Amino acid sequence: MTEHPHPAVQDIAPTEGWVYPLNARKAHYFYNELVSLCRGWMMFSLGAAKPDTFESPDDCKTCRRKLTKIQEEAKDAVSASSE
Repeated sequence: MTEHPHPAVQDIAPTEGWVYPLNARKAHYFYNELVSLCRGWMMFSLGAAKPDTFESPDDCKTCRRKLTKIQEEAKDAVSASSE
C-alpha cells in the first residue's frame, strides 16, 4: 500500500477492489487510496470489496478505464524488466 502523509489515515486506508458506496448507482474501484479512481467517491473502509475478476455493466466507466490503464502499464513494466 502506498504511504499516506497522515499516519492516522494510513491505518484506515483501503487496499483495493470494487465497492458500491452508499447512494452510488455503479460500483467504483478503490486502488490503494481513500478516493475511487474516478475521484467521485470516498471510502474509509472497503469492507466487502470485490476483486477485479470480470468486467461488469455495473462498473463505473471512468474507474474501469483508469484501472485498465493501470493494469496495462503494470504488464508493460514487467515485460520491459524481463527483457
